[in-house]
Amino acid sequence: MNDYFLEIKKRFFRFWDLKSLRFRLRGLSRIKKNYIILAIIILVLCMRLFFYVNFGDKAHAETIDLNEGIDSEVIDPMNKIGKGVINPEKNDVAGTQICDSNFNDIYLNKKEEDQKKRENRLKEMINGYPIEKMAPFIAGRDEKTAAFLVAIAKKESNWGKHAPSKNGRDCFNYWGYKGNYKLVLGYSCFDSPEQAVEVVGNKIDQLIAKKIDTPSRMVVWKCGSSCAGHDLGGVKSWIGTVELYMKKLVS
Repeated sequence: MNDYFLEIKKRFFRFWDLKSLRFRLRGLSRIKKNYIILAIIILVLCMRLFFYVNFGDKAHAETIDLNEGIDSEVIDPMNKIGKGVINPEKNDVAGTQICDSNFNDIYLNKKEEDQKKRENRLKEMINGYPIEKMAPFIAGRDEKTAAFLVAIAKKESNWGKHAPSKNGRDCFNYWGYKGNYKLVLGYSCFDSPEQAVEVVGNKIDQLIAKKIDTPSRMVVWKCGSSCAGHDLGGVKSWIGTVELYMKKLVS
């Protein structure tokens, strides 16, 4: 029995011996050789297909199972760059809208409260003066603009007691504002307290934007481009009065 298997083994190795194999292939025609090569290629492809069908799906399934339930931030920490600190997968859109709405409500309520407090402070200060009717409109302006409106009006007209009028009607110009609207003796004659605060307040806003934001700089309201031709005492008095009332109103 052993001799039989030994003989088979010898014949097997003799068959696959390179020299003998090369010799046998020489005897084959070119067409037969091509058939053999094609058969080998087909065999290799079949083997690859076999391994893919039997093992490829399993490996893919295992990959999915491993990743299932894992937060995208763990797999890719860079995932949340450009998306804020909130994970988009966990983001509650409705909750965010509610949060934004609450924030807006709080902001508006706070703004209204501040405006109401400013209006009450103004009314206490200007109680009994003609400018009192302008308190709601002045309180609605920026804090510094509102302070300048009150302080300049105090110096220029004593809060409306010495202001231009037309045919016995108040022109609501308590700041000595010239402009070009329905001029009376060179000063604008406004139609209402609201219009007066709107026009004069906008002018003060423009000056503040140009860094004319202190009483000593705002003296251009009195002097124009230069105070060289004005009484020095009057200039100092204007700055002092405006500064005094601004300090009472600006927190």
